[in-house]
Amino acid sequence: MPTLRALRLGVGAVFCAALTVVLGGYCLPAVASTGSAVSATSVPLNAKNPATFTLKSGTAKAQNPIDLGTAGTFAILAGSTVTNTGPSIVTGDLGLSPGAAVVGFPPGILNGAMFTGVGSAAGQAKLDLAAAFADAAGRSTDAISLPGDLSGLVLYPGLYTNATSVMLSAGTVTLDARGDVGALFVFQMGTTLTTGSSTQVLLSGGAQAANIYWQVGSSATLGTSSIFKGNILAQESITLTTRATMEGRALTQAAAVTLDNAVITVPVAQSPSIGLVKTADQDQYTAAGDILTYTFTVANTGNVALTNVTLTDPSATVAGGPIASLAPGATDSATFTASHAVTEADVDAGYFDNTASAAGAPPTGPAVTATDTATVTAVQPPSLMLTTHSPLTVTAPFTIMATFSRAVTGFDGNDVVVNNGTLSGFAGVDDSYSWTVTPTAAGWVRVSVAAGVCVDAAGNANTAAADLEEDYVVPTPGTDSDGDSVRDNLDDFPNDVTRAFINVYPSTNKWATIAFEDYWPVRGDYDLNDLVLRYQVATVTDYAGRVKDIDITAKIQARGAQNKSGFGIELPLIAPNSVWTTADANPPPKDLPASITLTDVRHYPLPKTTTYSVSPETGQEHLTWVLFDDASVYDPWNSTDTYLNTDP
Repeated sequence: MPTLRALRLGVGAVFCAALTVVLGGYCLPAVASTGSAVSATSVPLNAKNPATFTLKSGTAKAQNPIDLGTAGTFAILAGSTVTNTGPSIVTGDLGLSPGAAVVGFPPGILNGAMFTGVGSAAGQAKLDLAAAFADAAGRSTDAISLPGDLSGLVLYPGLYTNATSVMLSAGTVTLDARGDVGALFVFQMGTTLTTGSSTQVLLSGGAQAANIYWQVGSSATLGTSSIFKGNILAQESITLTTRATMEGRALTQAAAVTLDNAVITVPVAQSPSIGLVKTADQDQYTAAGDILTYTFTVANTGNVALTNVTLTDPSATVAGGPIASLAPGATDSATFTASHAVTEADVDAGYFDNTASAAGAPPTGPAVTATDTATVTAVQPPSLMLTTHSPLTVTAPFTIMATFSRAVTGFDGNDVVVNNGTLSGFAGVDDSYSWTVTPTAAGWVRVSVAAGVCVDAAGNANTAAADLEEDYVVPTPGTDSDGDSVRDNLDDFPNDVTRAFINVYPSTNKWATIAFEDYWPVRGDYDLNDLVLRYQVATVTDYAGRVKDIDITAKIQARGAQNKSGFGIELPLIAPNSVWTTADANPPPKDLPASITLTDVRHYPLPKTTTYSVSPETGQEHLTWVLFDDASVYDPWNSTDTYLNTDP
């Protein structure tokens, strides 16, 4: 029996068996006030003792939907016959299989299609009904014992079961979804389901007839003038007596469905939903103080009316609303507007975006919401970047490239200032220009462009470019075979104008050591022997100290990991897109290659010396090359042992 957390009873109440409540000599079934109903003994209420009591207990597990498949369109689905008397009204399809005898339509009114026979849509629907019946009957997890009489009970979502018969003898039973419009109620009964005359199944808290399933082991009978909610899945017959009203489905596997001046309506599950489109009156702003105006289109995208529709926008001033009521499918583009005054921070950020939220209340359940964001960009002055692709030598001028962030007009060679050099060959259009600079004397050559010398199509003046400086070096006395201003006796590459010096870390005759621990910082595993490498780094630069090559020589010293150990190189200050590709005709000296060359002299079982290209790894924040992902294949001893040169 579940643990009781709270109890609300009248004066003189005591407990009796199976969580019933005794008051004035009558046993009343206990009812859950939160979570789900607990086991209760069925004792009918009567006029002498009409009270309903509540009892807090555990929470029932939420039920998954029962899939009716194609049977879901049927208000009536029977096996043998469908018989109607009087002006019954059926809204939904009517199906019969394997039988074919449908009697009483007219005078019965069918607002739907009729299907009969195994070969019709009713045949497939019966197969789907069998699967749904088996699903409903086979559930057992967190089942709650259901009393034999539901009169006066308030039940919450969950799975309820009774091995024999269930009835609603008098009054009402209330199914309370507690604000969850999607909550499911599943009732299992071993034999019959019966409701008395003028009884009612009441729904509250957002409970919906479409989400209520009554799995009946034999037959179901709804009493005269009774009001019933939910889908009956019966093994045998279903009977709706005179003036019985059912919001649900009467689905029987084997026998007949019988109606007498009754009403059956296939329920439509409440599906509230709202949509929002936010639109700014302009795509760009230019300065602080500009006013951005927004309009909003609110749409009811669900199947129930929404009331008290409101709109909020934390970063703007909203006018209008609320919308009192918005019908399903309706839109409103006139009620709400908003405005925002651009700040200097918005200008500095380069854009302003803000998110609005619309909310509306469905007939039951929580409000539904929708959001939309509008982004307006700041008009930024065209920026300029100066680059050079030519190394400075004693024999040749060098080329300057000027690239604007967008097309400009009014830019020419008179706008370029060159210190310690002369300008010639100015050319270009739109956003791309170039010219040649010839140094005048040894020392720094500075090229700059002032702000405000040209404008874009909107009339925005350019910003100043950072000065571009190159160090022009006069050749020193002595032989300089490659003309890079470094004498051959000092030039590690005397016949390569792009390379001059090589520096080795830690030195040409010493090695540095690096060790990796794959489980760091797991306690007790601090041996730092999972992969141990000895390495040297040789850096090749040109005459001006610009890096041309980085050669790394590494040897595996030890391997003490069961896991595969890899090795990679990351350049933390370089973005992955900073590399040039083979499609670039003149890659700038300060950029990086799109791949690196790895020469492997110990790679087993490949040939003794293998050279191959390694491209940067995708998806990384910084430029990263993974040289290998399994150190065992680079084993200098060609060993396949798990541990190498170390103790486990």
